[in-house]
Order: sequence, then C-alpha cells, then structure tokens
Amino acid sequence: METLDDIERIILENRDAEGHIQTEDLPLRLFHPADNMYIQLWLPKELELINLSKNLESYTEHLDPNAVGHNRTVFSNVRANGVDLRVATRPLVVDGQTMGYLQVATSTEPIENAIHKLAIILTLLGTIGGIIAFFVGRWMASKALTPINSINQTAQQIVAADDLKRRVPYTGNDELGALTETINRMLERLDRLFSSQQQFVSDVSHELRTPLAAIQGHVEIIQRFGYDEESMEAIARSTERMVYLVEDLMFLANADIGRVNLILMPVDLDTLLLEVYNHVKAFNKEQVAIYLQNIEHIQVNADPHLLKKLLKHLLMNAIAYTDKTGQITLDLRQHDQWVDVIVSDTGIGIAEEDLARIFDRFYRADKARSRLSGGSGLGLSIALWIAKAHGGDLLVESQLGHGTTFTVRLPHTSSMRS
Repeated sequence: METLDDIERIILENRDAEGHIQTEDLPLRLFHPADNMYIQLWLPKELELINLSKNLESYTEHLDPNAVGHNRTVFSNVRANGVDLRVATRPLVVDGQTMGYLQVATSTEPIENAIHKLAIILTLLGTIGGIIAFFVGRWMASKALTPINSINQTAQQIVAADDLKRRVPYTGNDELGALTETINRMLERLDRLFSSQQQFVSDVSHELRTPLAAIQGHVEIIQRFGYDEESMEAIARSTERMVYLVEDLMFLANADIGRVNLILMPVDLDTLLLEVYNHVKAFNKEQVAIYLQNIEHIQVNADPHLLKKLLKHLLMNAIAYTDKTGQITLDLRQHDQWVDVIVSDTGIGIAEEDLARIFDRFYRADKARSRLSGGSGLGLSIALWIAKAHGGDLLVESQLGHGTTFTVRLPHTSSMRS
C-alpha cells in the first residue's frame, strides 16, 4: 500500500511537457486502492476534481473542502460518502507553484471496530478480574483474620473460665505477633497481680487468725472461770500484735500508692542509733548482748522517724533469731559517697534458697520461730522500702548456722522520692 509521499511522487511524475498532470497515465493501482482507502485529486487551474479511487466514482465533493487551500499537509476527521474518514490533504507544489491538492483518506471503521472489541474484551477481563479479586481478597481477608479470631476466642475462653494462666497461641513475626506478645505479657502480669492479691489476703487472714484465736480462747477462760491475770496479759499481747500488723499493712498500702511522704532533715546517725538501741532493750527478753561499734558522728539527710522504723525492724528481727548465747552488733561505716549502718547477729542465719525471698511480704525463712516471736513477716519489706525511698538500699549476707548481716546503705546527699 502506497504512502502519501508515494502517491504524491507518482502523480507528479506523470506530467506533460507543459507541466500538466496527466491522470490517464497514472498507474491502475491508484484507481483500485484498498477498500478502506480513498484518493482524490483537485486541480485548481483546470477546475477539475478527480476521484482517482473507483470507490469514489459517484462522489462529487471534496473529501474535506476546509483543508483545501493550505500550503502544508493538513490532517482531519470527516464523514464523507456515509463513511467516517481520516483525511490527509497535501498541496502538490512544483517549482514553487501549487499544481493541485491531493487528498488521501482511510476509513476509521476498522480502528473503531478494533477499539470497540478491545473495550468489550477489557470490560470482560475487568469483570472477570473483579470477580477473581473479590474471591481472592475474601480468602486472604479470612486468612488474615484467622489469628484475630483465635485471639478473640482465647480471650473469651479466659473470661469464661476465669483462667489467667492461658495464653494466646499465635506466634507470627508480624504486627499481630507483636500484639499477641503484648497481650500475653499483660495476662502474665494480671495473673501475678491476682495471685499476689490472693496470697496477700490469705496471709493477712492467717496472720490475724492466730491472735484472734488466742484472744477468743482466753476470753472463754475468763467467762468460765472469772478474772485471770495470765489470760488478760495474753489478750493484751495478742491485741498488741494485731495493732502492729495493721500498722505495718497500712504503711505498705500507703507506700504502694505514694502516700508516704518523707520529711527530710539533717540526722545525726550516732544519736539515732543510741535511741534505737535504748528502745529495743525493753524487747530483749533473751538478754542477747548488743554491742555498738565505730559509732562516730556522721550526719545524713533523712526522715528520722522512718529511719528509726527501719533500724527497729532490723534489730527486732536480729533479736528474734538470736539466742541468749549469741550477740548483735551495730556498726557505722563511712565511705566516699555512702554511709553504711550495719546490723549483724550470730543467730541461726538464713538458708541460701531463702535469701532471694526474705524481702517478700509475709515470707518467713523460719515460720514456726517467727510466729512465736510475734513477727508479722512485713518488717523486712518495710525496711527495704524505706532504704530505697532515701535513695539507698538494703543488702543482706547470711550463712546458715553462723548469723546474718544487714547493711543499710544511705547516700551522703540523698536524691529523695516523696
């Protein structure tokens, strides 16, 4: 199929001596182009419109009259002879003179049909693709939601069974895996909190049962036999024990919620140690020897009331676990940044497996002996809290059968919390 340039060349080659285009000498192929191609020649000098294509024999108009007269090639879309055409109009110029105009057109119907078919195909493919995407998306969404459903079911089972020991099984390495890990950590913490609460209630009930049972027993004796001095003393001791227990519980409860405020001031440790020493002598029924060593003048910034409470707990604890043949030593030592208050005894000591838990509330290494001594099992917990509240610490060293040493470590200038 000839191009526009080819047709132009063929027409211009067929001129007579005077330069006129001889249409009768044009090749037959120009008169019989493809069915969808139209060729028209306009010769202004001869005022002649020549339809070179046989498929335009009965057509007497320009394919595109608006494009004739330009000095350049013009492309346009027209409807002629009942057909939509794409028309190219080119001036035929020889030696600067326009000999005529060549219009070559081709039907756009094949292109439009192809576009129409392509649109149908694309619509069908889009519909099929949409259906496939719907089902694939639904499957993927179902698969993605499976871990969430598992988490939800496990959470419902935990609530229904009241079982905080269960864990969500999903372990994927993605956002859901991170969420599951967080939920499991939360469940673990809640389990510990509820277990601690249950243990706390059980311990408090057990601690109160002993003095209450003693009081009830001695009240029954008095009711049956009348006034008895020994029973009255026992009731007083049991009541005092309950008072100490409730005071310790209230202190720890307030400490946990931040209601214990430290009233800081300069404190002479040597004077405070002497006051504590004189106070605990009244409770030293076994007459355990208590010695003061290296008691020099050292001053720290502290709450004197709480510091006394701490040291009283340590001394009373030492007396409870040391028999009359043993001894207790109070010692002061000063370092560059710390001051150590050391309470040592030669008592029964603490087993290595118990050392990690002696600061737990209500924990007793020697349960039977501690109950007989009237201890609540809260003293060391309170002592540790007070030491840390002063920006310090409470350290322990012990050897079973040879005694125990507690070291209260306080900073010279404390960074206090209130």
